[in-house]
Formats: sequence, C-alpha cells, structure tokens
Amino acid sequence: MKSFFRYFLIGALLFVSSLSLKQGFERTVYAIDHIRSSNEEMRSLVSVYDEVLKNYVDVEEASPANLMQGAIYGMLQTLDPYSQFFPPAEYKKFTEQTQGEFGGLGIRINVAGNNARWLPGWLTVVEPITGTPATRCKGKETVDGEIVEDSKEYVGLQPDDKIVKIAEESTRGMSLEAAVDQLKGTPGTFVTVQIARKPLTGDPVIIEFEIERDKISVPPIEPDDIRMVADDIGYIWLKDFTSHAHEAVRDAISHLKGEGMKALVFDLRDNTGGLLPVAIDICEMFVDQGEIVVTVESRNQQESESYKSRRPPLTDVPMVVLVNQHSASASEIVAGCIQDLGRGLIVGPAPGVNTYGKGSVQTVLKLEDGSGLKLTTAYYFTPERQKIHNHGIEPDASSDMSPEEWFQLKLADKIGDLKPGMVKGQLEEEKKQTDITVSELLGNSADETSTKGLYDKQLFLAMQLLRIKLDENSPLAVVETADADQ
Repeated sequence: MKSFFRYFLIGALLFVSSLSLKQGFERTVYAIDHIRSSNEEMRSLVSVYDEVLKNYVDVEEASPANLMQGAIYGMLQTLDPYSQFFPPAEYKKFTEQTQGEFGGLGIRINVAGNNARWLPGWLTVVEPITGTPATRCKGKETVDGEIVEDSKEYVGLQPDDKIVKIAEESTRGMSLEAAVDQLKGTPGTFVTVQIARKPLTGDPVIIEFEIERDKISVPPIEPDDIRMVADDIGYIWLKDFTSHAHEAVRDAISHLKGEGMKALVFDLRDNTGGLLPVAIDICEMFVDQGEIVVTVESRNQQESESYKSRRPPLTDVPMVVLVNQHSASASEIVAGCIQDLGRGLIVGPAPGVNTYGKGSVQTVLKLEDGSGLKLTTAYYFTPERQKIHNHGIEPDASSDMSPEEWFQLKLADKIGDLKPGMVKGQLEEEKKQTDITVSELLGNSADETSTKGLYDKQLFLAMQLLRIKLDENSPLAVVETADADQ
C-alpha cells in the first residue's frame, strides 16, 4: 500500500511538472515571437532615425533628443486627443499647477464636433464665465497676424469663438488637454489669445486678446438657474461638476421641493464635465439605492469597478435631462444613468445630435527621467453597458433647435426663456423695470427685433413631456379614465 501511494505521488508530480514545462514553453515561444515582432516593428523606426541623423539638412533640428521627443509625440497622436507627454520641465509645471493655486481665464472650452455651427475640430469657447478675465478683456482685430490699430475694440470672449492661437503657437491639431495647460498659469500673469469669431451677420474676424490670468472661483449653479418654470415644474442648470457641485444640486432640489416641485428639468447643456465622484453623488440623488450608476472598465479586468448608489434618492419626481453636443464626460455619466435606469427622459437639441462622447479616464504617470505621461487607461460605461466614448448618449427625444439658434439664445441671454402662455401652468417672469425705457421711446434696434421671437425650444419640449406625465398621474386623469371604461 505504501509503495502504491509513493508511485502515485511521483506520477502526479511528473504530470504537474510536464504541464508546467508545456505552459512555460508556450509562454517562452510567445515571448520570442513578441520580441521578434517588436524587432521588426522597431527596425523601420531605427532605420528612419539613422537616415535622418546622417542626411537631414539641419543638424540642430535633427538632434537625437528632438527626434526621440518627436517620435513620442507622434506615437501618442495615434491614440486619442487626451493622452499627452510632458517633458521634465513641463511635467514639473503641470504637477505644481495641479497641487497648488493656479489662475485661469474663466472660460469653458471644448473641441468642436462634426455638427458644430462652424469650424469643426477647432478649440471652441463653450461659455465665457461672467465676471472673469474672459469677459473683461479687450482685443483688436488682426489681419495677416498684425493688429489693425484703427479697428474697433472688442470686449470679452463670446460663445462659439474659436481659439486659433495661444501665445505664438497655432492650436491646429492641439489637444484640449494641452490647450488647458497653456491657458492656465499663475494669477497675475498674461497670455495672448487669438480667436476667430463668426458674428450673426457679416464676415468672420480674427481678434487678438491679451488676458491677465486670475483665480477663478465660480459657483456650478448661478442663482438665476434655480427656479420654478411652471407652478409645479422646477428647473436647474448645472454648469460643471466641480468639487462642490453635488452640494449645490442638493440645495437646489431642496429649495424647489419647498416651492411645490412635482417634476424637474435638469439642464446639462454646455456642461463639459468634471469630477467622477461628484457625478456619482448627483446620480444618487435620483436613482434607487443599490443601482449601478456607472462602470469604469480598464484593460485589466481586475481593476474595473462598478459604482452603485449608496443611499436612497433625494427626489423621485418625473424628470427630463437637457443635453447638447457640448455635454461631455461627467454630464454623459449622469445622462446615461438617468436614461438606462428609466428614471427620466433625455432631450437633445435636434435629431441626430448626441452628447459629446468623452467617456475615458486618464492616469498621470511619472517616468524615470522626470518627464510625465498622461495616458487613457479606462472607459466609462452606463448601467446598460453603453460605451460613452466616441459615441455619446443618444437622446430619447429632440427638438428642432439648430446650432445657430442656440448661439443666438446664448448671445441674447435667453436660455430657459419661453414665450408667455406656451405651456400649461407656466410662470411669467416679473417685469424688471416698470418705467418706460429709452429703447421703447426710440424703437427697437435691428438686433432686438431679430431676437424677439427666440425661445428655448428644448425647454419647451421638456415641459410638454413633463406636463403629459403629470396629467397622467393626476387624480383627475385617473377618474376620467375610470369613467370612460364604465
């Protein structure tokens, strides 16, 4: 019996050893093939590098350091606009800015998509923030790069301005991340920005602004962007997902509940995103406890994580989320969560217009030589496994508002405005001035006449949808339905 167990144990060990050798051999063959493949791929790079070093006319431009850095930049450009390399000096500056206080211009920017009003693919001012350097700065028109001294003075950046140059560097092909890094800096320092502007009438112009950076502190929700738009429908316009945005949303909901809110329009238009934890906190205000609100999935499945709502919702009223082509990142996480969990409807500006499609996570890595690498390492997925990146969130319904109309609304400061009596229960705004104005005496200007008929078409559709929902749930509607069945 002992001999049997001895032979059995030896056989088992031989079997395991042979299996391990087989697997080890397969891994070794794979590694050799991988190295051989890498060598073949590297051979072209090394050959080009060698030829440039030996033959390129400008020796200084073709220095080994310049060529290697160019190869790195080229490598990352084949990936996505968000992966970025920082040489040692730039990485040091980047870490100092992210850890300490930094100044900015007071603008929300994005790269214009294919459905942009004009110049798709260029850095675009989504919104200049009131009271910041971006709205106070003064500029002059330029022709062929030279300032036209006798041209009129322009005050402030405007929505839909295209940033074509920062300092002396063209922004053609510049990533959003790189542009942000160049625009921000120490408060009190200056940056020169050239923008292309297409007015409502007339030809586009190039304007140069010299803007002094300042510490930017802007509430994520302006006081005027929390209000009742009907006797039972509340409205909140969230501008970004900064560190205290969830607190602002919570306070806004509590305020509107006190005003008798029975339905909510949650506006995320032109909201370019922000912090993931804040987006999760805001999702939790609307969905049931235990529901998955977002999944962050990396290439290593062990590092992927699904985030669930940790608390009961703050409100369960019917809701509509307004989005547009500039709603990105954290905005898309919230919109996707609300849509997938059946918590509300998503309303877009026009058919075929999705949200921006920025659903990726970037990790910053420090390299041995003191340089840095910002690399996309994961993607966001909605509860129903919609991949946000490069697709965006497809609205459930859309109005017929064009990019031009949205631009006019922003310039006229009419976002959230409706014509009187358009929707049942709509509240009319109080007149801000009761005395007769000079413009009324002299007649309206052409600009005032052109914007007089403007109204927020997306808000109008959202309120119609919510009114239908509220009427369906009203006791009167239930009684009428019951009577009809009898």
